[in-house]
Amino acid sequence: MAVPFPAELCAPHQSSSFRELSTGVKTTAVVAPILAKEGHKRALLRSDNSTAVSIINKKNTRSDNLEPLLAELLEIENEFGVLFAARHIAGVLNGLGDGLSRWVPRHDGGDWRLRLDEFSRDSNLAGGFDVDAAADPVGLNAHCDAFYSHVDPACAHDWAGKRIYANPDFDLIEDYVTHARKCYTRDPFNSSVTLVLPIWTDRPW
Repeated sequence: MAVPFPAELCAPHQSSSFRELSTGVKTTAVVAPILAKEGHKRALLRSDNSTAVSIINKKNTRSDNLEPLLAELLEIENEFGVLFAARHIAGVLNGLGDGLSRWVPRHDGGDWRLRLDEFSRDSNLAGGFDVDAAADPVGLNAHCDAFYSHVDPACAHDWAGKRIYANPDFDLIEDYVTHARKCYTRDPFNSSVTLVLPIWTDRPW
């Protein structure tokens, strides 16, 4: 869940353990009814906060500050009959989640989105797209269900074998073009890349 916390829940007013456990509880509230409807009885959460992991697993805390969150978790488990456990994940392996937790929505003058009718035309010509490789971190401007953003950088992924669409930030265009060529050459028969670029005649693209 990529909803930013209000100032009163950020440091120094609240601990990272509070925010991590709160995020876990909010997640259980969303997924518990879905899991129950599909007949699932258990689910595993991952967190890089050892305190949150311990509380979720032991169903116990000595912290008066964290007790209400635990009570909310237990209420969700009882209501939907789904038991939640947690496993610790090293922070270095939690880059996407960590990036999203630090992302703050703001106006970005370079955050352009192609009109839907023009995107649909390009999508039909390309046989559809698998990934929007230049969306915002929560996909508000994404044209595809799967997307990459600056917290999950497109050029860190392998595009070979995928149909990629991207309307990249101007300062990232050359990186996108270079990466597209490299990935395309590895699997030219199953790869395609459609980039929305400005007509700048003094640039190599």
